[in-house]
Amino acid sequence: MTAILFDLDDTLYPEDTYVRGGFDAVATHAARQGWARSAPEARQHLVRLLARDGRGRVFDAFLEEAGVHSEARAQEMLHVYRTHTPSIRTYADVVPVLRELREHGVPTGLVTDGLASVQERKVSALGIQALVDVVVCTGDLGDGLAKPSEVPFLVALSRLAAPVVGSVYVGNDPRKDFVAPRRLGMSAIHVRRDGAPQAEPPTPAHEAHFTIAGLGELLEVCRRKAS
Repeated sequence: MTAILFDLDDTLYPEDTYVRGGFDAVATHAARQGWARSAPEARQHLVRLLARDGRGRVFDAFLEEAGVHSEARAQEMLHVYRTHTPSIRTYADVVPVLRELREHGVPTGLVTDGLASVQERKVSALGIQALVDVVVCTGDLGDGLAKPSEVPFLVALSRLAAPVVGSVYVGNDPRKDFVAPRRLGMSAIHVRRDGAPQAEPPTPAHEAHFTIAGLGELLEVCRRKAS
């Protein structure tokens, strides 16, 4: 039976809610360590740095501007961020669709960039671990195997004993989500939610076969594809 695989961040839940929770935990830690005058001030600083620099150097920049930078402290902040208990919720259409797929016996899985220790904590917080059959986190596969590598998709489908051709991948980021599924012969579906971060496909090879506004449209697209 063909399978349906999903991206996680900004496809099944809004990732900014995870980031905000992580910053709350890091800000509280920074204030306790004396690296900031208060947790609210530290949080505001982290948010400003994220907007200015992106994610790569937020914690280093925070410590540098506070005059207390060390590599060990930056790693300490990263550890707090990665191990905080997420307070996140799926988009409203996610659980009903996953339940319907389960009722119809459709194999499902997640293919998500990141470490399993982080991504599986998100899955648990979202309460969907019983609604997907496999979770493949690219950070645990090895260097160079994050999307758009074909490897994580092949791993997920192998674990599901599902054929590649005819299976489906649902994601939100054309820059990396759809290249490998298209090359493999899978169907690529772009879920483009109102208010969610948007990226345009850099080349035609990065485009999805179908675009939907939410998972409520997924089953109809799959039925049309199969007919």
